[in-house]
Amino acid sequence: MDQIDRQLLDLLQQNAKTSYASLGTQVGLSVSSVNERVRKLQDSGYIKQFSALLDHDSLGLKVIAFVAVQMDDVRAARQFETAIDGLPEIQECHFVTGEYSYLLKVVCRDTKHLQMLIQEHIQPLKSVVRTNTVIALSSPKVTTALSTAE
Repeated sequence: MDQIDRQLLDLLQQNAKTSYASLGTQVGLSVSSVNERVRKLQDSGYIKQFSALLDHDSLGLKVIAFVAVQMDDVRAARQFETAIDGLPEIQECHFVTGEYSYLLKVVCRDTKHLQMLIQEHIQPLKSVVRTNTVIALSSPKVTTALSTAE
């Protein structure tokens, strides 16, 4: 990956709908060259997918929370991961170090919805012994952009 590829990745992170003509103008390449580079970046795994970022608040999803999950048997991890994969409220799942096994980022309509998610879908899972939930009061910084600097 060279500097032009890094520029393309930065520009696409800002707006994935930017036309290849516009990208080419910004990095000094033809449309066909941009197309080829973007395809190679996808094929090599640098670009996982293109998607739209939705506004959770506009969709009525008013509560963002982080749920730490403690398990007593990490051999049940695969089952846990499969079970939570089917829960659309869970945006992120991280296997972590420390007292807890997983840290989940969840988005819910309200606290009642959050309570139902935890009590009916997370706590009953095999080997889950405890959860600890923190509700975000505000989110001053949220980004999906990654640094492409070397």
